[in-house]
Amino acid sequence: MITQVTPQTRQAFLAVLQKSPIYIGACMGCNYQVYKDFPQSMQFFIVDADCVLQIKGKSAFLCGTPQDETELAAFLSFCGADDLKSDGYIPQGWSQAFLLYNMQYSGEQPQISCKAQIEIEQATNLTDVMEMLRDEAFTGEKLDNFYADACRRKNQGFAQIWAARQKGKLVATAGAYSMYQNEAYLAAVETLPMYRAQGIASALVAALSHHLHTQGWRVTLSCKQNRVHLYSCLGFATVNTAVAAVPKV
Repeated sequence: MITQVTPQTRQAFLAVLQKSPIYIGACMGCNYQVYKDFPQSMQFFIVDADCVLQIKGKSAFLCGTPQDETELAAFLSFCGADDLKSDGYIPQGWSQAFLLYNMQYSGEQPQISCKAQIEIEQATNLTDVMEMLRDEAFTGEKLDNFYADACRRKNQGFAQIWAARQKGKLVATAGAYSMYQNEAYLAAVETLPMYRAQGIASALVAALSHHLHTQGWRVTLSCKQNRVHLYSCLGFATVNTAVAAVPKV
């Protein structure tokens, strides 16, 4: 029977995540620490002894393979989930949308050709990031949710958010948004459209990755296949894959 995680079952939940450290396990573990007291925002469930689940709105994370596949499929339908990321399992009635390549930073500093003169900012003002993302077509509730989530993670020590400026203007951002049990998971790499193709984001990601690595973090990220070569050039190597799945029509 699928049950919500409680203080009494917390250790069992976290133990399952240890089996899938990159992406799914790290992100779910960090999300639990940030949102365990806010079930209205995110909920966490034990499916069985080897499988756990996270639900946020219509999105789900699944770690492990369920013993009762029918029960899980019915539960996802009941929750209204229409997007799922897992470490490989695809539920009954769902199909693979695409693969995500989980990559880890090697520690090697690549030679980055950045055509722009930029300043990399480690202590980024999140309000400035918000304004940049507003220009990048993030709007309304999506932007508000991002800001609230970023503030919560940063204030609790689960995130480091960097930015790049050109002539004082914030033009790119990247961050480790899930820093949990020695893993720093990179996400939200964005550059304003008119500043792209200049190597700005590459320089920013390379600097952030190396900084975290020197602090003892295992730096990871996940991307689609068309971005693997880019991140390989920044010192990342593919470790394994995750699956993005959607309900069959």
